[in-house]
Amino acid sequence: MTMAETLDFLDAVKAYFPASYRGFSAQEAKSVVVVWQEAFADVPMDIMLSALKIHKDTGKFAPTVAEIRTALSSLHSAVGEFLDYPPFRDRVAPQELERRRRVYALTAPYAADTQSAAAYLPDALPYGQEPRYALESRWEP
Repeated sequence: MTMAETLDFLDAVKAYFPASYRGFSAQEAKSVVVVWQEAFADVPMDIMLSALKIHKDTGKFAPTVAEIRTALSSLHSAVGEFLDYPPFRDRVAPQELERRRRVYALTAPYAADTQSAAAYLPDALPYGQEPRYALESRWEP
């Protein structure tokens, strides 16, 4: 999203969640716009609005960046299931199929949440072996 699109996106957030960002100073509002623009600079506005619509159906409050990332991941999964199922895929117009492929490709980085979470896991150990820190005791006499 461009900076102008980010402002439009945040206007849509305010339309769905009227209490959001109420009482923010000009500096706080500017910071919010910068954070959202940096977080989703590579995502087109139409896909961001789709993610916002997903969030509005499940969220009670204005979305966080993490919640929109989750919605983008859900969108990626849903489109992927559609593309993997020939009876559905073969019934749509070529333009619609191309649009869904575009959405699938652009949301792919956000579908990797489980893979990025793996970076926080300890290194794999052979089955049955406990991590070294679990075996050591610092309090031995």
